Amino acid sequence: MVHSNLVRFGLHGALKELCTALDVPGKMHVELSVFGLAERMDAKLEIAAYRMVQEAVGNVLKHAKASCISISVTKGAAMVNIIVEDDGVGFEASAIKEGLGMGNLRERAAVFNGVVVVDSHPGHGTTVSIDLPLV
Repeated sequence: MVHSNLVRFGLHGALKELCTALDVPGKMHVELSVFGLAERMDAKLEIAAYRMVQEAVGNVLKHAKASCISISVTKGAAMVNIIVEDDGVGFEASAIKEGLGMGNLRERAAVFNGVVVVDSHPGHGTTVSIDLPLV
């Protein structure tokens, strides 16, 4: 189903659908911001980017106790930047052993020579930033 939505509507359309499904009034507010996605990217990159957003959002839903998720995807000439932020409980990044979810996220990014950066502090939410080169 996700693959067919990506094929039909592109990354932007599939992300809009994901955000609509996640947004629950009074419980979870989900914001989506996109820039530069008017033209389609390579199908493999679109699928990987979507899966990385799903993984990051899944981590928020499992661990963060958040009430707001912000998803931003910006495509420039040479790079796609994905940012997933939450207002949850956060954690001390240096004290936590990475789980399967973050490992999957890093592996997906590595396929495209991408970089994943996690910024989190107890009581201040978490920001996951992913940079994927287009060249």
